[in-house]
Amino acid sequence: MIIAPARSAIERVALVTGGLRGLGRAMALGLARDGYRVVAVGHIAGDVPAFDADATAFAHRVLPLVADLRAPAECDRTIAATIDRFGRVDILINNAGVTFTTISPDRHRKLPKFWDIPDHIVQTTMDTNYVVADRMARRLAPQLMEQGWGRIINVTTKLDTMNHPGSSPYGPPRPRSKWRRKSGPRRWLAAA
Repeated sequence: MIIAPARSAIERVALVTGGLRGLGRAMALGLARDGYRVVAVGHIAGDVPAFDADATAFAHRVLPLVADLRAPAECDRTIAATIDRFGRVDILINNAGVTFTTISPDRHRKLPKFWDIPDHIVQTTMDTNYVVADRMARRLAPQLMEQGWGRIINVTTKLDTMNHPGSSPYGPPRPRSKWRRKSGPRRWLAAA
């Protein structure tokens, strides 16, 4: 295994999926404040102006990017845009996710039965909450290993939330992200 020299935060590049709103936005802005170069990805173009407004002090270190990462070509475009702008990717924060409000907007009044949730909502949730993280990690892992340093961070949720009544299909993809985080590095190192 190649061991790369330590880099300062100023040289590190983080790519944050789901980075234009919520927790991902807070992580992206926090990393940029701490000197990291950051690409914050989201699928809603209307989120960019508010992100830009909060990032004015370090605008040269951030790139807000609109992409629907459920499409493989958009994952490739996002990684290419990050490398074009900052020359590399050191940290991937897989934060993109669909929440309960997508699955059941009325969940606080009435919990849905899992068989009543439409197929397109189930597919969107699985694609966003698991497939995107897996796809991004598989695309970036070889580069991170070649660089000799990198981090893949999968944002998940607590077990109680995954098993909460009415949480299908939100809960099932979350443990897979956690499994990937725990078992992936061991497999990669063994194969290197």
